[in-house]
Amino acid sequence: MRKLIMQLELTLDGFYAGPNEEFDWFRLDPDQWKMKVDLFSTIDTVLLGRKNYVGFGSYWPSVVNNPASTETDIKFSRWLDEVPKVVFSKTLAKAQWQNSRLVGGDVAGEVSRLKGRSGKNLLIMSSTSIAQECMKHDLIDEYWLGIHPVALGEGLALFKERVNLKLLDSKTFPSGQIFLYYARQRA
Repeated sequence: MRKLIMQLELTLDGFYAGPNEEFDWFRLDPDQWKMKVDLFSTIDTVLLGRKNYVGFGSYWPSVVNNPASTETDIKFSRWLDEVPKVVFSKTLAKAQWQNSRLVGGDVAGEVSRLKGRSGKNLLIMSSTSIAQECMKHDLIDEYWLGIHPVALGEGLALFKERVNLKLLDSKTFPSGQIFLYYARQRA
């Protein structure tokens, strides 16, 4: 069975955004970015909510033509363009980005079906609404969390209830960021 992995950037105090959805605390660490992009080779399907799908779709396809783009940015842009994307939205009428499929309803049912198919792993890429729905149904197998050296004091939290995890690995970076690999610890 394929694993479902949640990848997200968090503050030291566990928030993925400030109270008004601000993301101004995020700093891209080039070494962490390269490591994450290399990890994405283990993924063959990306799950996105509407906000991230629209945001990523308006930015990443053009990166390959931008002379200021790094090699890692271009590699990620090409991968994200080619990888199948499952978009969960009740308001989008059409998923126009290539290799995208729109799903309007049952997140847990669709994710369970995808997990049961053969292939590489599935990745929830920064889409917390999808992750939180999957957590309600205990569908997430691993969490890849980039922890940034900043505390907000308040904000939007990924975890709404207790989730027991087992640390698989960790990596530290000169920027002070830490990348944590956790597995869901089931009873």
